[in-house]
Amino acid sequence: MIPPYTLESDDLLSTVAAVRKDIPEDEHTLFRAESFLRGQACLRASPLVKTFGWAIHHESAAKIALIDPTSVHFSEISSNLSIKHVTGMRNKRA
Repeated sequence: MIPPYTLESDDLLSTVAAVRKDIPEDEHTLFRAESFLRGQACLRASPLVKTFGWAIHHESAAKIALIDPTSVHFSEISSNLSIKHVTGMRNKRA
C-alpha cells in the first residue's frame, strides 16, 4: 500500500494504468512518458470517485491522498468548509 501524500495525481493515474495493462515495473517510467503524450482524464473522472465514492485530497505540494468514504477522516474533510469541495464528473450529460 502506498502511504498518503506521496504521489501526485499523474503518478497515480499512470501507475494504475500500467498495472492494469500488466506493464513490468521497470518499464513504468517509459509507459508514463508515452501515455501522457495524449490527453488524460483527471482524477475527477476516475472510477475511484465516480463509482466507488472515494475522496481525493490534494495538499499544497500537489500530493494526493485517497480517502475511504466510510472513514472518520472522510467525514471530517467533507464537513470542513475551509476545504474546497469539487464533485466528481458525471457519466452522461443532463
